[in-house]
Amino acid sequence: MWTILITLIAGFIIGYLDLIPSKLQTYTQWLTTGGLIILLISMGAGISSNPELISKIKKLGMQSFLLASFSILGSILLVWILEKWLFSKKKGADRKWHG
Repeated sequence: MWTILITLIAGFIIGYLDLIPSKLQTYTQWLTTGGLIILLISMGAGISSNPELISKIKKLGMQSFLLASFSILGSILLVWILEKWLFSKKKGADRKWHG
């Protein structure tokens, strides 16, 4: 868990400090999408290869749905809060004080 969190924070810092060269920034969307596709395929293969999990899928369905829904909503809320916070700081830094 710590590995995932540290990696996510490192990526956030790298993006925030604009440490990725502009030539590579054009490929970040493609790399992100490709990595996500590979992740989803490997998760699907792992889940479908577990017969015990497949047999309990009806029971776990609602729990899984709720967990996924709240994870998505929490992620959206956190991104929205961070976006408002970060962009309000950047806008404030760009303004000049005429005092």
